[in-house]
Amino acid sequence: MNIAFNVPFMTVSRFAEETGLSYSFVSKRAQDGTYPILKKKAKQESTLINIVALTERVSAWEKQKEVS
Repeated sequence: MNIAFNVPFMTVSRFAEETGLSYSFVSKRAQDGTYPILKKKAKQESTLINIVALTERVSAWEKQKEVS
């Protein structure tokens, strides 16, 4: 499965919508570090998932999987 995004960051709700995952699932994964996020400057800012870093993680994981 290939999912391509043309933005470097995405809100949790938009990421959930685009991937078909639930908001609570995506939010928990962002909080536990599974999904890399942009550091907030203020507490009230929206959580932004770092799509570039996530893409790099997935790419590295796929390459490692090919070697195994």
